[in-house]
Amino acid sequence: SGRIHLKVEPISLRDSIADAVATFQAVLAQSGRTVKADVPDDLPDVAGDRDRVNQVLINFISNAIKYSPEGGDVTVTAKGADGAVMVSVTDEGLGISVEDQKLLFQKFFRVDSAITREIGGTGLGLSICKSIIELLGGSIGVKSKLGQGSTFYFTLPVAAADLVRMPKVAGPEGAHGTVLVVDRDPEIAALIETYLSRHGYDVVQAHSAEEAIETARRVQPSVITLDVILDDADGFELLQRFKEQPETADIPVVVLSIVCDEGKSCRFGAANYLEKPIDQDRLISIVDDLVGSKTSPLALVADDDRSIVKMLSETLRRRGFAVAAAYDGTEAIAAIEQHKPDIVLLDLRMPRMDGYEVLKRVKSKSEWADIPIVVMTAYQIDSEQIDLINLAAGRIAKPMSPEEIAAKVDELLTAQMTTEAS
Repeated sequence: SGRIHLKVEPISLRDSIADAVATFQAVLAQSGRTVKADVPDDLPDVAGDRDRVNQVLINFISNAIKYSPEGGDVTVTAKGADGAVMVSVTDEGLGISVEDQKLLFQKFFRVDSAITREIGGTGLGLSICKSIIELLGGSIGVKSKLGQGSTFYFTLPVAAADLVRMPKVAGPEGAHGTVLVVDRDPEIAALIETYLSRHGYDVVQAHSAEEAIETARRVQPSVITLDVILDDADGFELLQRFKEQPETADIPVVVLSIVCDEGKSCRFGAANYLEKPIDQDRLISIVDDLVGSKTSPLALVADDDRSIVKMLSETLRRRGFAVAAAYDGTEAIAAIEQHKPDIVLLDLRMPRMDGYEVLKRVKSKSEWADIPIVVMTAYQIDSEQIDLINLAAGRIAKPMSPEEIAAKVDELLTAQMTTEAS
């Protein structure tokens, strides 16, 4: 449709490739085929939109499998060179003629053969991939010979040093509340209600703009889902009214539409967006995170060891925390600027900005000075920084289990709330 809103930030292609490969491994295992990844540990981050890059990877791997009817493995490789990273997906399939390769990335073009006609498709997937990669400043292409398989590849620029990833907030597991579903079609509203109520949410419906405004004021839902096509108003005008009125301004709104104008949704203050037909799991995930991050204490976990961040995040979410994950000091500061956390778990040795500098910046700003910070380190504290470290609410010596760290966080927050109450 020509409508796309890119969220460009540093992303790890190593993580994206691992996620994409895992998506197909279980299915292929039944047939004895595999999707293999060959990615160096030191692959630099690239500037990209994680969701859109994942979309390209999934498309490439899916095509590699579909157009290899006789079997064979699929291999995903990545390497850095000349300020960019190249990702390649290689199959052992049908191959593509030189003439067809010239047209392959055009809209609606499909290689015409008995096998491809049987497989089906719209001819739009590769065209969309090309648009995404080129909008991100990269290039896309294919190398192939008939009967000898194909290699589809794309490049993305290495992320600039001053480009900072904005940590997302994930709500706790089992978050519940009330959701207002605004849709002019009662059947679609009922379907969305079924998805949400099965997951434990209370749901109220509204089928017009005026009904939605009145219901939102009266019910004060945790989240609103909003179809942008209504009979009595434009959905974006209604979104603007929600954000302008004090009673509803702080309620997160998720825009739903057949063709979702992501850029417009963001400009008008939507918390997220989802295209119809509705993906049930994605809807639940978005609502869970919005409800949980709005009603639960927020813990920021800052550590360059992704496995530690993952384990701590999962443990804290099970214990009722919303969690933001940062992998270096610059991301930690960006997260605090966006959502002031209730507590910070801070590793001292991190790239780009270390924990000492984060601690110094947080404690030097009056609006942040009261945030309790728990310092985590496996190394001896720098003696020259001991006065700064004494500003932390606590210290944790690694290694320590995620459950022990979560218990320490619980203890500190409980003590803080008791102090504030008295």
